[in-house]
Amino acid sequence: MLEPADPKDHKEDKFVDFYSDDVKRSFREFAVFLHDEPEIASGLHTEGEHTVMPLSYRAEPMPNRLPHRMRRLAERTPAHPPPGQTVIDRTAVARRLGDEFDEQFFIGRRPDGTFVERVAGEEQHHSSWLFGEPETPVLRAYKGDPARIRLVHGGVKETHVFHLHVHQWRAVPQDTAEPSVWGLDGTGALKHKGSQLLDSITIGPQTGFDIDPLYGSGSRQHAVGDIIWHCHLYPHFHHGMWGLWRSFDHRVDGTRAYPDGTPCFPLVELPGRTPEPVQPGKPGFPWFIDGVHPQKSPPPPALLDAHLGGRRRLLEMGLHTQAERDAFDPAVVADPSPGCCSSTWTA
Repeated sequence: MLEPADPKDHKEDKFVDFYSDDVKRSFREFAVFLHDEPEIASGLHTEGEHTVMPLSYRAEPMPNRLPHRMRRLAERTPAHPPPGQTVIDRTAVARRLGDEFDEQFFIGRRPDGTFVERVAGEEQHHSSWLFGEPETPVLRAYKGDPARIRLVHGGVKETHVFHLHVHQWRAVPQDTAEPSVWGLDGTGALKHKGSQLLDSITIGPQTGFDIDPLYGSGSRQHAVGDIIWHCHLYPHFHHGMWGLWRSFDHRVDGTRAYPDGTPCFPLVELPGRTPEPVQPGKPGFPWFIDGVHPQKSPPPPALLDAHLGGRRRLLEMGLHTQAERDAFDPAVVADPSPGCCSSTWTA
């Protein structure tokens, strides 16, 4: 999405939350349908038929983003930096031909007109910061929320491999023993290890699976942010069979748009689970991040000079903004290098 989205072009999530009298059993349910490939005529491609691999009747082929949307970003970037520019313009894009007549894209322009980063390969294909929200489903939850994926293959020909990053689930759902536990119990007997854990599963036509990710949204560490899921047969992935799992850390009330202008609809909390409210200076993900649309995915903040990453140095961003610092866990702020020598620092 290259321009601010019109709210009427977007609909609220159509997923279901299940509430139980036993509050702990309430969960978010996401139904994901996988399909065979239809042949379509695409206005973005030069000739012939273009294959897409849809899920839930939508697809976001990688070529539609790079090179096609990158070309549009380059076309709307002025040829020269504006008068008075003093910092790197992270949204400026340039398109060039390489020595072998290959198409190259650069982003982030200094006041002197030179560019600092290149966009190549698949490193940014799935970034909402650069390309905006995907057309494919975004599964939304608060960190730690119990969730279930109802995975259905509605096709008749193709095999797919569903792969969910960060999370794992039990190969044998009925085996609820603690996974991967070794050793002896109090009687000296060997502990039951529990089911093998999976993060991918092969699914054939006209079949379905229920997937219950362990530890809820964001897995054991309750990770916050965008997590990709996709078909692990790469041609299917390349032709659009992927989506995002979005894990929020603060309440989403629908009053703010995403950085690309797409409406962010409210996300009702599950019974017995209260997300942290938005507070002054603590807007939550993704709004605490020092980023603008469109740019390459913003590099992570740091609390110590020794932890400052190369891209953040390259973009001359400094250690962190105040909002980024406030998003750290207080224990991390108190001791950014646990287990190491003295890590005192000045904010």
